[in-house]
Amino acid sequence: TISSMTESGTVKVRGEISGDTIYNIKYALSGLGADILVDLDLSATTGLTAVATGCFSNHTHLSSVELPDTITSVSANAFINCSNLVSVVLPSNIDRINMGTFTSCSSLTSIEIPAAVTMIGMESFEGCSSLVTVTIPVSVSEIDTNAFKDCTALTTINYAGTTTQWASIDLEDSDNYQWNKGCNAISVICTDGTVNVPAVP
Repeated sequence: TISSMTESGTVKVRGEISGDTIYNIKYALSGLGADILVDLDLSATTGLTAVATGCFSNHTHLSSVELPDTITSVSANAFINCSNLVSVVLPSNIDRINMGTFTSCSSLTSIEIPAAVTMIGMESFEGCSSLVTVTIPVSVSEIDTNAFKDCTALTTINYAGTTTQWASIDLEDSDNYQWNKGCNAISVICTDGTVNVPAVP
């Protein structure tokens, strides 16, 4: 069990689970020693349809998470302040990245947005200071305020559409409310060329 772990490792959960199972995992993580990191693999589970608001918030023991495709919603602030979270595999059936989902996940290095997602919400990756690459599907039509604020290592967005399709995305870029505020220059690699997004102080 998680609560008996004495060193870092992988926890793979199988079978049918519920929201109660997730909260039991959450509380078991809370009791681990400070230096123990957990790779949590839920990909072989069934029954879970949502990750609740703030579910894994502030859990510094998580180093990776793989979520099952039964999940259709990952709620706001689900992983906020998971400062040791390096990688996440998101469910293919979610249609949005909600507000603050990964705020201040300062060890997250890359993220692949699932193909069904249409919106990347406000502050969803704010403060992910190790985030280098993001893969965005052509389905995304909106990237909201501060979605990637202070992602100071972000250099590359791999976009599945054309430069024209990238230009049609509703990017929040009004004064003080930019989607990429506090970021350095970003190269958006499209199917027919590259869009160079300048740094935003």
